[in-house]
Amino acid sequence: TLYLVIYTQQNYNLRFYMGANFRTKGVTVDEMLKLTRETYFAKNRQGKATEGLVDLIGAVNKRMAQ
Repeated sequence: TLYLVIYTQQNYNLRFYMGANFRTKGVTVDEMLKLTRETYFAKNRQGKATEGLVDLIGAVNKRMAQ
């Protein structure tokens, strides 16, 4: 499984690649966007981008463990 986050400091854009195991687990792009909004962007708006990335990685790991 590969989950790649590219963090561009100037504009806080995120890009991700969902490896084949994401499809196997039934994870959709919409689900990943929702996780990103609820974890990373929620913290980023508070000025806590690093915490947001940590939360996003945790949420993805939790989802993949289901």
